[in-house]
Amino acid sequence: MSDNNFAELLEKLDKVEARYNEITQKLADPNIIANNKKFRELSKEHNELTEIVEAYKPLKEVTQQIKEDEEILESDDEELKALVNDELDELKEQREKMAQNLRTMLVPKDPNDEKNTIVEIRAGTGGDEAALFASD
Repeated sequence: MSDNNFAELLEKLDKVEARYNEITQKLADPNIIANNKKFRELSKEHNELTEIVEAYKPLKEVTQQIKEDEEILESDDEELKALVNDELDELKEQREKMAQNLRTMLVPKDPNDEKNTIVEIRAGTGGDEAALFASD
């Protein structure tokens, strides 16, 4: 992943986290609590953002650790550089996996996802095989 794409992802996640914090404050407001419709809408949005924000916190920690390790690489201690090099590769791999997971979470949800569907499968033409397939 390029640094530019990662920076864009972090920017989006910062906005999501800011919105999450804003909603958290609003949910504590007595005026919002009194308005059932607004409270329900904010609670639903807060619930949707919670998963993303919780997954973003470890990513921020790993990113900070990578920055610290890269600063250590600029030092003169060769023994410490060797240890940090191994850790840095592992951290970058973790960061990539976390970023990919968060990208998936940021994909807008389909409005029909919350709706229930009933599917009925019946045996049609095909005799016994169709009936066996439908029963399975």
